[in-house]
Amino acid sequence: MSVLLAESPWTVVAMLFASGLLSGFVWLQTGRKLLLLVAAVAMLLIPGAFFWADSVETDREALTRVIHDAAAAVEQNDADRASSYVADESLANRVRQEMARFTFEVAKVGGIRSMEIIPESIPPSAQVTVSARIRVSGRNFKDVNAARLLDLSFQKRDDRWVVTEYDHRAILGNDSRTRVVSMPGS
Repeated sequence: MSVLLAESPWTVVAMLFASGLLSGFVWLQTGRKLLLLVAAVAMLLIPGAFFWADSVETDREALTRVIHDAAAAVEQNDADRASSYVADESLANRVRQEMARFTFEVAKVGGIRSMEIIPESIPPSAQVTVSARIRVSGRNFKDVNAARLLDLSFQKRDDRWVVTEYDHRAILGNDSRTRVVSMPGS
């Protein structure tokens, strides 16, 4: 119920409003003061539902924040900060090595294509696919725009989501990690 309230307060507000309205209507018909109290409490809880939704960060919101924060670190070419979002030192070294080869002018999250949170796993984990837009320069090229898909594996450790594995590939076109299928007659 708390996740429903935090992620979708309008659903809970609709239920509270309907309960208050129904209780108020039945009070008008019967005159029972308890129903008036129920109606008043339901209506007074509506602002509390919005306050609760704003004050609680769900796993989905936390993952989204981590993804955007990591993208900001990449855009600022801050390899140390970008690597702070990963689970272990070997993966952090991989992030630093990849970032050392490039200079990023833009690194923006285009959208979260899929997010599957597995809370019953120990530790809780998630699989996320994100589209990203980058403008990057390297040793032999300058200001290249690219759209990438990132496949991210997360684990929740000490109430913090960290990346345990990642891969990136082109959204369209030929990439060493993208399988190209030729169509018959082409």
